[in-house]
Formats: sequence, C-alpha cells, structure tokens
Amino acid sequence: MLELVQVLYPNLLQIQVWHSLRSEYSPLVDVVGTILFSFLILALACCSMYEQVHELSFQFSRLTLTILIEFNEEIISSNVV
Repeated sequence: MLELVQVLYPNLLQIQVWHSLRSEYSPLVDVVGTILFSFLILALACCSMYEQVHELSFQFSRLTLTILIEFNEEIISSNVV
C-alpha cells in the first residue's frame, strides 16, 4: 500500500516534510510577515501623505501668488488714478 501511494503521489513525502517545517516555524513567519506588511503599509501611507502635502503646498503657492498679483494690480491701478 505504501509503495502504491509513493508511485501515485511521489511528492507526498516532500509536501509532508515542508508542511511540518512550515507549521514548526509558523509563529516566527507570521510575526516577521506582519512586521514587513506593517512597514509596507507605513511606507505607502507616507508616500500618499507626501503626495498630498506636495499638492497642498503647490495650491498654497498658487493662491499666494494670485493674491500678490491682485494686490499688486490694485496698487498699480490706485497709483494711476
């Protein structure tokens, strides 16, 4: 019977060994995986926040420039009259 199983499923022993090793180191793998996943999420959040801050900074610069141009135009028009 064992020979029949080995003929039908030649990789069965390798799969069982891999599964036993995986279950033995599973808590360590879970902890390391969780830490790496957390760093990945943190990095993505930082990139997203950087993009938003960059966009807000650009909008603030445009708004400031627009206000200065309008203020300058008002000063010029008041000096002309």
